[in-house]
Amino acid sequence: MQPFKIFVIQSNEGIEKIDKATNCRFNAPTVLLVCGEKDKTYCEMDATIVTTHMMLEATNVGIANLWVELFDKEIVAKEFEIPENLKPVCLLMLGYKSETCHPSRLHNTRKTIEEIVEYK
Repeated sequence: MQPFKIFVIQSNEGIEKIDKATNCRFNAPTVLLVCGEKDKTYCEMDATIVTTHMMLEATNVGIANLWVELFDKEIVAKEFEIPENLKPVCLLMLGYKSETCHPSRLHNTRKTIEEIVEYK
């Protein structure tokens, strides 16, 4: 059913609106606003699945990306005049890393398989 809608935000005006709703843009020149259709049963799940696939493909073609859930959904809905039937679910920041960009020290810290998988 594809119960989601993706808004591609690249204009200066659009970026300014995103910056009103979050401080997690980190200079990304493109932001994908992923919304789910409220009246569909799995709208949030489907919106997050499509976002995950976009992240994987962006990484595959060399585009840095960051999933952001920390944003004011009411501001985004108002600023972009999102229709009532759509619910903002997440933002996906897209761009290229600067030469001075380094991952968090915890970026590659992983739990052991025994900590995250249990057989019953």
